[in-house]
Amino acid sequence: MNTLLLDSNWDIGTDELGNLAVATGPTAVAQDVACACRTWFGELWYDVTQGVHYELILGENPPFQFIKMELAREALRVPMVGSVLAFLTGPGPKRVVGGQMQVYDTLGNLIAVTATTDLPGDLPWWVNAADETASGGTT
Repeated sequence: MNTLLLDSNWDIGTDELGNLAVATGPTAVAQDVACACRTWFGELWYDVTQGVHYELILGENPPFQFIKMELAREALRVPMVGSVLAFLTGPGPKRVVGGQMQVYDTLGNLIAVTATTDLPGDLPWWVNAADETASGGTT
């Protein structure tokens, strides 16, 4: 599975030759999970049934279990994802929640990790790591 590689600003990246960069393996899966979990419910014009119900999360005070369920539901839509474990921390300063999502393939192998880089980071996810040693994958 391949996808366009996004840079740290969540913009399309380029390789050393100036071509569009492509993510593969665990990095692609982690990035696709992060994209799915950043999507608001109803935001995708081609499928308004996808997305996290942030209107029920942001500015509210839902149980962590509800947030985990919403994130896992969207992560499981990504091809090659068999299961997800979400770990949340916080709320921290300014009521920000951080955490990590471990992504497993359909055989139960850890293939990727998406996480906030620190507790005061953006809610909820962006890719800062993909555990390629677990799967032997490359980017």
